[in-house]
Amino acid sequence: MPKALGFTDKTKGYFPHKFSSEIHLNYVGPYPVPSDYGVDRMTVREREEFDPWYNEVSRGTFDFKKEASLYCKNDVDILTQGSLKFRDQFLVQCDMRGVTFGELHYKSEKRVSELQTTHGVRVVVMREHTWNQMKTTCTEVKEFLRCFNAPEPLNPRKALFGGRTSALKLRHTAAPDETIHYVDVTSLYPFVNSTCSYPFGHPVIIYKDFEDPRSYYGFIRATVYPPRGLLFPVLPHKSEGGKLLFTLCRTCAETNNEGGPCEHDDEGRALTGVWVTVEFIKALEVGYRVGKITEVWHFDKSSDTVFTDYIHTFLKGKQEASGYPAEATDRESREKYIRDYQEHQGILLDAGKIETNPVKRQVAKLCLNSLWGKFAQRDNLFKTTIVSDPKEFFSYMFSAFTTAHARLKLYSYLEKLQDRVFYIDTDSLIYLVKEGEKPLELGNYLGDLTDELDGDSIQEFAAAGPKSYAYQTRNKKKVVMRVKDPYRLRTGVLPHQQAAVYIPRAST
Repeated sequence: MPKALGFTDKTKGYFPHKFSSEIHLNYVGPYPVPSDYGVDRMTVREREEFDPWYNEVSRGTFDFKKEASLYCKNDVDILTQGSLKFRDQFLVQCDMRGVTFGELHYKSEKRVSELQTTHGVRVVVMREHTWNQMKTTCTEVKEFLRCFNAPEPLNPRKALFGGRTSALKLRHTAAPDETIHYVDVTSLYPFVNSTCSYPFGHPVIIYKDFEDPRSYYGFIRATVYPPRGLLFPVLPHKSEGGKLLFTLCRTCAETNNEGGPCEHDDEGRALTGVWVTVEFIKALEVGYRVGKITEVWHFDKSSDTVFTDYIHTFLKGKQEASGYPAEATDRESREKYIRDYQEHQGILLDAGKIETNPVKRQVAKLCLNSLWGKFAQRDNLFKTTIVSDPKEFFSYMFSAFTTAHARLKLYSYLEKLQDRVFYIDTDSLIYLVKEGEKPLELGNYLGDLTDELDGDSIQEFAAAGPKSYAYQTRNKKKVVMRVKDPYRLRTGVLPHQQAAVYIPRAST
């Protein structure tokens, strides 16, 4: 922690934890042996720091009670200072204001009163469990619900889908005039958060007299007819079993039809769901037809800078904690690195803070990658909280837009490559380049593609399905196998000419 948070006057110190026992509580005598300090688990660098310290202090007398007290007090002091310093980094950006329960209750009562007195609305306040009970016990309510065939309302959370993952070719060995590339989008979700548009404000809810879907920005609930023959479907679809699919026929997907071409009519192939309009419009561009629109949430306001400051704050911290790149060895090259980064990312790095710090880098990276997920946390888990701001009910809209923008980013590469794509997984793809063809352009900044093979290429590729594939590189002959199982994703990097199968143990 002292290293991660930049303490210059604090160190955690050393303590012989293996020496700690009830019989040693009153021990006073020579210092415990180095093995009691856990030297067998220290790195070479840590051992280089420990040995001089131990050689110096071991000349004195070890008082267990005194040393334990000093160690614990120092540990608590470091934890306190570290927590405060870590907290201060957020409080600068997040200035919270407390609201009492009494104030929340007053606002709620006032809102109900205004609906009745100002707008003439008859308001009936009812607990959810009361309504659920009435639906099963009250004859009038049951009859009303039986006859009232209302369309399902648009639920923005249903527009939240994950990334596209698929094995598009099961086996390929690269010919001498072919290269197989493995690339990854640098920080895809942070890139989307910092550059793509998001809605804000209150939506206009439209349920009749619909205009051209291209004129809307927000969410749309509709039935569409996918085109035939499209290699990469655009719109995501959740099957009845909850599986995320990208299909051109609903019926074929539900029945897992792999026996031949689809022969279903439009109604059998139709997809009904809720989608983000930016992805819906892309679907129309590639041939999807609108069958029926039932509801639209249209936002008049949008912005592509909603999360820019947040992303820049933690991207700056991550980049500074990554240290200078290998090629920046002198003052001139380091100044050029800082200038180039500001030019491409709009972030001015602090030369005095650029120092390799793996822990601080990991914390900054976590804050970058977890932002969109915080808006999409499951809402059906037990949690007791007081919600006073309606925005808390609609935070997942940002996540729906984030994942939609991310899928469109990947789709832009799929459109270019077409049948040359072998495998895709959210923000990465493995694809083929033949002689005379240009590979996808690479870069070093947010949203650019980076080479996952460090200049090498894949000689042989095999896949069994999503999250399950293996490859051998052409030059270094490195074998990588990734296998999905019900328990965890196993990853192995194997030496040349070796193979391995990872089989999970079932719990008993």
